[in-house]
Amino acid sequence: MKRFILVILLFGSLACGRTAQVETVIPTQSGQAVIITTPTAPTTLRIPAEYSALYNLLDTTLDAVNRDYPGQNSGKPPLIAAELAYANGNAGEKLLAPDAIAMVRQQLDGFSQMGVGGVVLAIKFPLVEPDFPRSAEYLQFFKQVANEVRGHRMKLLVESGALFSGTAF
Repeated sequence: MKRFILVILLFGSLACGRTAQVETVIPTQSGQAVIITTPTAPTTLRIPAEYSALYNLLDTTLDAVNRDYPGQNSGKPPLIAAELAYANGNAGEKLLAPDAIAMVRQQLDGFSQMGVGGVVLAIKFPLVEPDFPRSAEYLQFFKQVANEVRGHRMKLLVESGALFSGTAF
């Protein structure tokens, strides 16, 4: 039986100062391969002197985030959320079309099937300002969207910002 040995270094781990891995692939008589993964010695990351202060700041900050993030110790997986594109305020009057809520429901159904637990709803200024044309209709649309999100047992994160102007969106 011929033995072939293929060694692959995972370069991404070298760049981050993490332990690299060597994979040895050995074909068997049945034609299938056995892969043996062996960690190599940790590499030392060399930071250029002009970037060392920035590196140390970022490293300290990321360590603090990893330590203090409440999801790390809660035993619960993190909440996966997605943009609710069919209800994005930048769509303007398309949101007031008769089929808009049906499209939102369809997107929420798809998110539910994928295990998404929350959505981001972009309510853009000035859509719900009293002096904006059709503001009461926009407000009613966004309330209906919020009820649909609740009906799908998802979390709702509302994002606000200025309405796009002069774009194809």
